[in-house]
Amino acid sequence: MHYHCEVWVPDKNDYYSQVIKTLDGLHEEDDGFYDWWVVGGRWSGEHTLWRLKAKYGGRKINKLYDEFEKKYGWWINKETNEDKRRKQFEEVFFSHIPKEEYKELVPSGIVPSWRNHYDMKGYDDDIIAVVDIPWKFFTCYTFVLSEFKKMERKFYHQENWNGSTFQDSEFKVKDILDNEGLTNFGYLVTVDYHS
Repeated sequence: MHYHCEVWVPDKNDYYSQVIKTLDGLHEEDDGFYDWWVVGGRWSGEHTLWRLKAKYGGRKINKLYDEFEKKYGWWINKETNEDKRRKQFEEVFFSHIPKEEYKELVPSGIVPSWRNHYDMKGYDDDIIAVVDIPWKFFTCYTFVLSEFKKMERKFYHQENWNGSTFQDSEFKVKDILDNEGLTNFGYLVTVDYHS
């Protein structure tokens, strides 16, 4: 199964190497939680969706996705490939979101859906400054804090196995960052991991 993870890193430069270092030792073979990961992946564009919902409202963004689904659908078959779906999504997306405003948010202009899920380093918006996070829309299944100065690496999951069932952990990333003194410092990198 694929899970949405956010990895906190102190520096935007060379974030990919920081994510590699942070996730090292957390592989299932090392009693960790993943067997494979990629920056962005199925959750590539999630930071942009949070920011769009904060700017335009969650209902408007949800309406855009509903319109796309009704008009084109989400499946791929022999008549419809990912490139065709991406162009169709762009058509619907930019009928709701002005292209120039969007490029201010995402300079590359790539829309938040129908991306290459296997681009190991993800896209330019798969990293977000902590100060730019619209917390009302924040969500992830796993959160990992990178080792930094005297702070040790820590990870949190929405659910934890107690030996017989999963229990909600109810962790709050903003509270974790507040407690570590990182509310206005560092970046989050979206990671898709498989377990």
